[in-house]
Amino acid sequence: IVLTDSSGREVESKQDFFTSPDMLAKGLYDFSLEAGVARRNFGTESFGYDSAPAALASLRYGISDIVTGEAHAEVSADLIDVGVGGLFSAGYLGTFNGAVAGSLFEGENGVFLQAGWSAHFGNLGVSVSTSRTFGEFFDLAAATALPEIGQPLVSSVPRAIDQASLNYSFRELESGIGVNFIHQLDNEGNRSLIVGGSYSQNFGH
Repeated sequence: IVLTDSSGREVESKQDFFTSPDMLAKGLYDFSLEAGVARRNFGTESFGYDSAPAALASLRYGISDIVTGEAHAEVSADLIDVGVGGLFSAGYLGTFNGAVAGSLFEGENGVFLQAGWSAHFGNLGVSVSTSRTFGEFFDLAAATALPEIGQPLVSSVPRAIDQASLNYSFRELESGIGVNFIHQLDNEGNRSLIVGGSYSQNFGH
């Protein structure tokens, strides 16, 4: 920070700070409410909608300048899915986040757990996260999916997802590179590993 007084004298000082678009200042809140019917067969059918109404609600609140709380709910005729979570700013170490949710769908219940961490160190960005489900956890997307003919509806929410990503910015060149890894275990026990890379470049203004 450079301060210049009326005589033109400059005083320079250094001050550390951290900011994240995911955090809310103390007392601020952000919310959304949605209602309607679930969209099905997107991209393959013009009017593919579920017949049962559904509603979703999300709320984020700045408990303090370093802690942001979150809550989310999804409700339909056969589904109740409610979760809470939060984000915590650890200064130089970035932000930590976690969430827990529980669902009840046609007599089946399940639990969802998630935790993650993200940070920036100069031009380097790092992010890792993991999630697990226990029992038969359903969200609205899984509850409104069309089952295979003659088969009962099975939750499409993966049993486990582990993700890691690295991004590096070349500010002088206005470009950046990134790599990400995703490990997934689906509800039928099938594992998959996805490795991806990216490059971005700004041209002109």
